[in-house]
Parts: sequence; C-alpha cells; structure tokens
Amino acid sequence: MGSLNLSQVACPQCNGTGWLNCPDCKGRGVYRQGAALWTQRSVCTKCFGRGVLGKCEVCSGTGRIERPNDIQNLQSSQPELSVENYEFSEDQVRSRVEKGRAGNYVLGYSALHSDTNIRVFHPTFVGRSDSDLREELLTRLAKKKAWHDQFKFSYAATVKEAFEKECQEFHLAASAKDLDNEKHPEPPAGTNFRCPIPDCSALNHRYDTGETST
Repeated sequence: MGSLNLSQVACPQCNGTGWLNCPDCKGRGVYRQGAALWTQRSVCTKCFGRGVLGKCEVCSGTGRIERPNDIQNLQSSQPELSVENYEFSEDQVRSRVEKGRAGNYVLGYSALHSDTNIRVFHPTFVGRSDSDLREELLTRLAKKKAWHDQFKFSYAATVKEAFEKECQEFHLAASAKDLDNEKHPEPPAGTNFRCPIPDCSALNHRYDTGETST
C-alpha cells in the first residue's frame, strides 16, 4: 500500500485557533440565562471567564493538522457553504434559503476567544435535504439547542452532490467533541451511493461486507 499524500489544513477540533473550548460555557466565558429582553450573565466557573481550557490536544496548539489530499480535493470540487454565519431563526431561514432546493447546512455557534481575540464558527451539527433545504431547516429549528444559534448553507444540483457534501462536512468535523451527529450520514433512500472519502469505515465498509443499515 502506498503512502498517503498529506497536506496541512485547519484543525477541525479548534477551527484553527489552537485552543480548546470550554465545554461548560461553549467558549463564551459566561453563562447566559433569561429571555431575549433580559439576560443574566455569570462568569463560567470552569474556565474562569477565559472561554478556553488550554491548548487543543488534537493539533497541540498549532491550529493545523495533516489531512489526506483525497479530502482536500473533494472539498475543492464541492459547492462551498456560505462564508457568513446567519442567526438560526425562522426569519433568517425564510429570507436566506430558497424554497424547494436541495442542499446542505451546518449548525453551530461562534465564540470570541479572549486569548486570541478571534471569533470562530464551531460546527455542532451537519445535515442536508434532498428536496427542500428550507423546510429541513425549519423542522430542525423546532429541535433547536442552545448551541445551535447560527447556521451556514449551500445548494446542491443533485441528491448525490448533497450526500457527498454532507459526508465531507461530517468527516471534517468528526473529531470535534461538540458534534451532535450520532452516526455517519445515510445515502438517499433507494440509492447505494458510497461515501466519497476513500478510507471511510462507517459506510463503505458496510457495503463491502454486505451489511445493511439499521
């Protein structure tokens, strides 16, 4: 077996910051309670208001890791998610996302690290819709969690493109401890699309061994 062709990419655990987010306050440094018009804040007792616990263990604080070029090449061939993060609200979903289009989305939150003064987006859920991205996001909004306060999205020309993009985003964020996805994305019903990541053991291994989804 030949050696892997590797390249340096931003660490998905810390989003390139090199710092480990505090899990209690989600990197904010404070706890927030109350309604939108009245919010009580208290300093996080785990990170003492810093928002981070120390250097990221995945990248040893460098903010960079090595990835197989197969993932890099796939990323460059797929439609990019929106650069801007939008508030995950009904108004924003209805105004930003066109009805009746297939596509992909990532939910998450952004946090300002006090030690780096950089605000970064932290993915917490990866998803797609093969028919109507807007309706999928509105449905997901009803299950919204506190750390799903922002979203990114992109459209897909085909269901296969949407599936492969979801696989890509899942693998890139899989090492992040905040990711809520419980398992690898499933292909569209009635298809046997393979995960485009060659070394994927979650889906392609199942096909290769004749296992079926549960």
